Order: sequence, then structure tokens, then C-alpha cells
Amino acid sequence: MHIGAMASAPATVQSYRDLIAWQKSMVLAREIYHATETFPRVETYGLVVQLRRAAIAIPSKIAEGHELLSGEYRQFLGHALGSLMEMETQIILAEDLGYLDREKSTKLLQHTAEVGKILHGLLRSLRHRMQEFPNP
Repeated sequence: MHIGAMASAPATVQSYRDLIAWQKSMVLAREIYHATETFPRVETYGLVVQLRRAAIAIPSKIAEGHELLSGEYRQFLGHALGSLMEMETQIILAEDLGYLDREKSTKLLQHTAEVGKILHGLLRSLRHRMQEFPNP
């Protein structure tokens, strides 16, 4: 499935690619790549690489943790949330430095907030599932 055209949530999750959190974080990563294309050259190995690394980490951690036990998966989702907050901070800094205009940074921050809500919901769901079906 191409990420640009997200399908409605399937009845059962067959793959990490079925997760809305992964799909939306992939869109956000692509947006970060496009937004950083216009940053000054002096930031090539600074803010650009930091933003891109954080953006890539979010869907990567979702995918990497998906096949693990619920407790371990929660740790990976926690790391994804950490990368999301890191990226949010860097977006604010990029706007403060004049690398992003307010409209673009607002759009990116709205998208980070959306991904954050989805990740928090996924964590709550896993926590609930672990309480219902604890490991023997």
C-alpha cells in the first residue's frame, strides 16, 4: 500500500503497515524531509540531520517493536514518542531561527500532535490488553 493513500483501519492488524500510527508518522517524515530541503547549507549536518533522524525514528520504532511482546512493544512506542517530542522541539527552534515560516511550522506541529495522540492511544490499548491478558 502506498502511504499517500491511507486505507481505512483494517479489522485486524496484519502488519505494522496497517497501523494508522505508522502510516501517519511516515507522512510526517516525508513532510520533514521536504521542509528541511530549504534550510541553509550550514545546517546540513546540524538541524537538518537531527530533524530527519528523529522523523525516521518514529515509524521505524513502531515497525521494529510491532512483532515483540506487548511490554517490549510499549518500550519501543515510548521511544517513538521521545523522538516525536525531540522533533517537535527542533521544529520550534527551526521557526525561531527563521528556517521555517509560521504557517509551515504550525502545520508540522499539528501533525506531530496528531501522531502523538495516536501513539498515546496505542499505548493505552496495549496497557489495557496487558491488564486483561497478563503473561503467565
